[in-house]
Amino acid sequence: MHAFTHLPHASLTLFKSELVQVGITRCPAEHPDFSDPGPIQRHVIYMGGSAVQVERPGGQAFLSGSATVSFHNQGECVKRNAARGAGDYSNWFVLAPELLFSTLAQLQPRSGLNESHPFQMTTGPCSSAGYLRQKRLIQTLQAGVCREPLGAEEGVLLLYEEVLSAALRAGSPGQPTRSKTARRHRSLVEHTKLILSQNYRQNLKLATIANSVGTSAFHLARVFRAQTGWSLHAYRTQMRLNTALDAVWEGADDLTQLALELGFSSHSHFTSSFKNAFGSPPSKLRSTPRRPRAQF
Repeated sequence: MHAFTHLPHASLTLFKSELVQVGITRCPAEHPDFSDPGPIQRHVIYMGGSAVQVERPGGQAFLSGSATVSFHNQGECVKRNAARGAGDYSNWFVLAPELLFSTLAQLQPRSGLNESHPFQMTTGPCSSAGYLRQKRLIQTLQAGVCREPLGAEEGVLLLYEEVLSAALRAGSPGQPTRSKTARRHRSLVEHTKLILSQNYRQNLKLATIANSVGTSAFHLARVFRAQTGWSLHAYRTQMRLNTALDAVWEGADDLTQLALELGFSSHSHFTSSFKNAFGSPPSKLRSTPRRPRAQF
């Protein structure tokens, strides 16, 4: 039995102030609340490593995971399915409604704000910088070294600005799309993301993926980039790197074995990609003290 299964919806708040809340969800697939967690309690974003298919009533299912930020409006009822057999192991971040509304108004000044449904996007890309930022913030709060709320509040604000900006950029198509076409493209992309999530350690070719989803390689590459802001290769690499960061953060010892398990061609390829993504080689982040100074 998982350590958090006794908690309501397996969710734990790490930090709460008048402006922000930060917490973790650690819900194994066998937890009774996993498939049906109940209504979303706040306007919230989720970031995390496990791949989970999320279904909204009347809407298409989407995949959340290490390369994706998911956005939920208060009151939404969702269903969850384990995409890779694991449960929901994610981190969540909340801004007070007034702060969220003002942030969105500044980032998208030409769009009207629906206060009951402020997040118009469902998902957005999770960059290496954003993934590392939320990992450091969660670690600091778990370690109990955040003695003043200012650092945590600014950390969450910076995180929101980054992920909202990225989602808004990715969600701004160049030309209007007919409704049926938009739904078809969305379904194609989500099917592709599921395949990549289940096989991200393998070196799949574009033609193989395209055949699996029933379309041409050109059409898939074009639609995937337009819908997500990523190329397929970049999306898969981001999943590999964020998974690697999780493993390194937890003290993985054999980095060569980790590199090969995640699909990198060599230790040097892995180290170079990791450093380019996170600014430090994996050996340095692995040696970071578990109780760091409160820096965001």
